[in-house]
Amino acid sequence: MLPGGTESVGDVSGGGAAGAEFDLILEFPGLSERWAIEIKSSSMPRLTRGFYNAVEDVEPDRAFVVYAGDEGYPLSAEVDAVGLGGIMGLIEGAGRGRTAVQ
Repeated sequence: MLPGGTESVGDVSGGGAAGAEFDLILEFPGLSERWAIEIKSSSMPRLTRGFYNAVEDVEPDRAFVVYAGDEGYPLSAEVDAVGLGGIMGLIEGAGRGRTAVQ
């Protein structure tokens, strides 16, 4: 469940490069933050150049890949991999004004 006032947009394309997109954008009004989320069914997520192009175009405050594992770890300087439980905890924390990676 999203914190009150959070806006979500699905299947978001970046304005620049072809194929640049996210599965979901969340905007947290109390934090003035925008998160880009890509969802993968794999236990070893890999991102396409299109995802990184979208990060450059949209400039989210945080970018995550939700994958079929449990561990949270960085995929790059801009993107963290998290499991479903991890992203749910982060979203709940954002609703309370906390945004640290768990």
